[in-house]
Amino acid sequence: MMDKLNLGGYLLIDNVLWKGKVWSEKMDDQTRVIHHLTKKCNKILE
Repeated sequence: MMDKLNLGGYLLIDNVLWKGKVWSEKMDDQTRVIHHLTKKCNKILE
């Protein structure tokens, strides 16, 4: 996904905290995907 983003472009992500589920130990498949995306974005910004 990041390779499709134009230089200087914005990536907007809604529901990053997903009603607190992203930080809980029990994650469903959708929550796990959002958690992974959040971690990936954090690595890029480091």
